[in-house]
Amino acid sequence: MFYWVKPRLHFESRIRAPTNLDFATLGADMRSLSLLASLLLIPVAARAESPHPLRYIPSEANLILRVEKPRLLVETITQHQVVREMQQLPFVREQLESPVFQRFLQLVSYYEQDLGMKWPELLDKLAGNGLTLAAKVAGDNSPVVLCVDGTDEELTKRFVNLAVSVFEQELARQESKEKVEKGNYRGIDGFKIGDLRIARIGPTLLISNKKETLKAAVDLHFNEGKSLKDVSGPTEARKILHADSLAWLWLDLDVARNAPNAKELFAIPSNDPVQTIAIGGWVNVVKRAKFLAAGLHKEKDNFHLSLRFPGAGYDGVPEALAVHVPAKDSMGTLEPLEPKNVMLSLSFHFDFKEFWERKDKLFNEKVVKELANGEKQFGLFLPGSSLGKLFAQAGSNHRFVVAHQETTSYSIKPKQYAPNFAIVSKMRDPQFGKSMDSVLRAAALLAGVQVKLKMVEEDRGAVHIVGERFSEKGEFPNDPENLRFNFSPCFAVVNDQFLFCSTMEFAHEMIDLLQKEFESSKRHVSRSPLQLRLYSAGAEKLLKAFEDQLLAQIILDQAVKPAQGRKQFDALTQWVSKLGQVRVQSEFGEKDYRIDVEWKRK
Repeated sequence: MFYWVKPRLHFESRIRAPTNLDFATLGADMRSLSLLASLLLIPVAARAESPHPLRYIPSEANLILRVEKPRLLVETITQHQVVREMQQLPFVREQLESPVFQRFLQLVSYYEQDLGMKWPELLDKLAGNGLTLAAKVAGDNSPVVLCVDGTDEELTKRFVNLAVSVFEQELARQESKEKVEKGNYRGIDGFKIGDLRIARIGPTLLISNKKETLKAAVDLHFNEGKSLKDVSGPTEARKILHADSLAWLWLDLDVARNAPNAKELFAIPSNDPVQTIAIGGWVNVVKRAKFLAAGLHKEKDNFHLSLRFPGAGYDGVPEALAVHVPAKDSMGTLEPLEPKNVMLSLSFHFDFKEFWERKDKLFNEKVVKELANGEKQFGLFLPGSSLGKLFAQAGSNHRFVVAHQETTSYSIKPKQYAPNFAIVSKMRDPQFGKSMDSVLRAAALLAGVQVKLKMVEEDRGAVHIVGERFSEKGEFPNDPENLRFNFSPCFAVVNDQFLFCSTMEFAHEMIDLLQKEFESSKRHVSRSPLQLRLYSAGAEKLLKAFEDQLLAQIILDQAVKPAQGRKQFDALTQWVSKLGQVRVQSEFGEKDYRIDVEWKRK
């Protein structure tokens, strides 16, 4: 939206901006008035109030990413211990010493020398009032504008002139046909460098990929048009996020609701059973929320990412989605389980009973008919039982765990490693365990005929385990990597929990863990419909499980000797082991839906 005019051309006088003299005179008048006010009124802070960060953002924008204090954000990241330690990793250090990065450092040094200050102070003056990236999300090549709000107009002017000079020299050095184009619109000087268009208004830089967008931003300087500072959404988003957010985001969710396939995506009853079962609750949150607000802040050594969906709380949840949303007065989820060498632990709410009873409201007639046919087939498979009975006995809280597999009872080592995993479901009715025993025994019997499985049963204390083991004799043509020897699937009932494990060995550990939890008086229950944990200690174990492949890759990529490659691999695993833990938790409030992500360094 910014029309570039060659210097020799002029707009008609009726659309020209006031001259520089007019602005200078106005500035002098304002300074005089300010001085008079300071003498007559109660003194106020010496520093003027920061300009509104969205004053140059056209109201058509539906996405805002804002950094209030760019220097603080950069220093928070670059000075963090994890980043400092990462810089010592051999292959990272090699990238930092690469010609491309060194040239970047030389460029920074050049700006520092020419402008007479180090980069932190430069960043403070060039973007001391923040960075605002805005876009109108509408498919490919969406219009984008970046507003860099500085505090020193003279420095910003010198920086722009220096940057243009550097680009011109570089283009000349490369003997490029492209040139830096200079223009003027309403008295505002601008430049076109490649696909980017740049304009300076006082200490503020405006950068866009579209001339129309930049033109609209400049028009806002002359109070023509409507900016996002007059739209309530971004202001509301900032208020509900942490006051010390290093960066925050606002997204108008009309983007999703107005998408071409939105009607089908948000429909209840749904035509897509997989989507509804997997993420139906989240899809409905997007449908009901006014906008998404996200903010990043730091507390001590931990980082927190908060996502807020105002308008998507308990009020207004469709009755059919009780399958995903725990009732206000009921249990949501149990605490995620943490066995030895855990990589990932998930606890989530999904009510099978509600799913079956409300299937007519969840799905269209075709899907409901297919579910009815499935229940008939299930009845033939297990006479006397039904999916409806099974789902009525099942609980609503389920936990999923992935952990490093250290030992195996197979003598054949698989060529391709797979970690342990387990699924734990809290039963609504103890009869569920007996029903699942019949279902899984029948399934194992059929599978055993096809893939040579042998049923094994054993006890772990008072808990009976039923499992299957693959035969180590003969060949299995569809498994050349011997992947099957990562598994000995089994199940057990542990008090009020139904357990399914990928291996018998992992089942022993999980049973002990569940027994200890059941006997504890501090069995933690949360109203959260989802809790997720990621563990760096488990990730370290996973890296070591692929040690040979990764070591070979390092040696080839870095062109180093095996001993040096080993040193790099050990440094990497040690760094990963110290990353700590990522925690994700969601919650329904009365009026909003929240997701909180926390990174806790070890």
